[in-house]
Amino acid sequence: MKRSILAPVLEYFLSLLQLKLPCHHIHHITLLCLILLSLQVSFAQEPEDDIFMEDDIFIDIDTLDIAPVEQKKLELGGFLEEKISYSFDHSDSDFSQIITRLGLNAKFHISEKWKARFKGYGQYDLSYITRGRSDFTDEILDDYEERYEIEECFIEGYITDWLYVGAGRQIISWGNTEGEQITDIVVPRDMLEPGLLDVEDMRLSVTTVQLSLIKEAFELNLLAIPEIRESKIGPKGSEFDYYKSLRKTRTYLENEEVPGSSIRHMEFLARLSWSLKNSDIHIIFGDVYDDRPYLDFSGYKDRRTISLVPRHKRIQVFGLYGNYVTGPWLFKTEQALKLGKPIPRTDLQSQTMLNPMDVKTYKEKDVVQSMIGFEYNGFSNLYVIFEFVSEKIFGHEDILLNDTFNYYSTIILTYDAFRETLNTELLWSYYPQNNEHLLRLKAEYDITDNISINAGLVVYTSYEDRGLLYGFRNNDRVSGGIKYSF
Repeated sequence: MKRSILAPVLEYFLSLLQLKLPCHHIHHITLLCLILLSLQVSFAQEPEDDIFMEDDIFIDIDTLDIAPVEQKKLELGGFLEEKISYSFDHSDSDFSQIITRLGLNAKFHISEKWKARFKGYGQYDLSYITRGRSDFTDEILDDYEERYEIEECFIEGYITDWLYVGAGRQIISWGNTEGEQITDIVVPRDMLEPGLLDVEDMRLSVTTVQLSLIKEAFELNLLAIPEIRESKIGPKGSEFDYYKSLRKTRTYLENEEVPGSSIRHMEFLARLSWSLKNSDIHIIFGDVYDDRPYLDFSGYKDRRTISLVPRHKRIQVFGLYGNYVTGPWLFKTEQALKLGKPIPRTDLQSQTMLNPMDVKTYKEKDVVQSMIGFEYNGFSNLYVIFEFVSEKIFGHEDILLNDTFNYYSTIILTYDAFRETLNTELLWSYYPQNNEHLLRLKAEYDITDNISINAGLVVYTSYEDRGLLYGFRNNDRVSGGIKYSF
């Protein structure tokens, strides 16, 4: 009887298993066996029924004594990155950024069900030396020249199969909107360079205690946050000064007041999730401080200058988000009702004349924020995302700065080429009420598995001084960098 060409290969494969080779070697040899099998089927001269001969070896995997691959107790990694950028609309010819960033991460497997994580980075921007440190305020240097961030430092695990607990500083993301914080209310955001960062890079970590109950398709997450962190916004005199337009008026801004981290100020959140075959639904609640500040009247700097202080309002949020998948389409939505959100007023000047010692800078209103959108991957190597985001203010009054209904849309196109070694992305956000545009193009190319280079372009267009991007209209920039991961 003729012996199959696969038999000696399988015998050799069996001997390798007994030698306990690394998994990736076994994967390669398994692939070789499958190729040989396909060749044998294709070129066999015997009838189809005679492909497997009596002498072939058939292996019962259950009877093999294969030692499991031992999981490492400690996994370490990180990256070293160099990035430069140039604001070509500025009068000076110096680089806007010359950043060196070092990131480290570690995962420690305490046991089968428990693990600890650490992730953080530090960076230094050399451009402030080349441009002259004396030309910048201490606030700008503190926020931009040197930065250190602990993104993760927590422990997590399962007490039982259905009860999960976690505690420590971490980043928890909710919702599925690329830009707006509708139900993504757990952590604040880095707004020092709006428009330049992806949403996953904008999230800041907070100290959180989390308890999760998991039962089949349902999951309940309960969160308590004792650490109150505000969103980082551009300080006075920076390229992305958050209050740049306001500083042109007779207004003095005091230092921002942030609620202290204590039991009294603790934030509480909950999320109930239900996963189905082609969809998932999440219902959320939050009793939290609004990460973005509002301006409150505090007195007068002098006889003609009003003094305002940025503060944070505690609000309650009820919301839901979910998606539905069918074929290459993913349809998604996100809705949130925010109670008692402070909306700025426009009648400050008239108030200072009628009642100068009791100026009201805002009114509390209930607001509904919404997003509807889709994602499509039916094109070869091209992924399309579209989102329409809106905000409706209940009980709107003419003295409010914001319109009754505010909206904008975002389109994101992602294209991969050269076997996914070149990744390009185009983002365009359009704000029609103030005729504003944010355009961002970026590309990243993997030279090797560990080394990549990247380039980017950001353009801000705004024509109305009340627009969100008006203060940044001269901050267009190009950037490039190289990154080594280890």
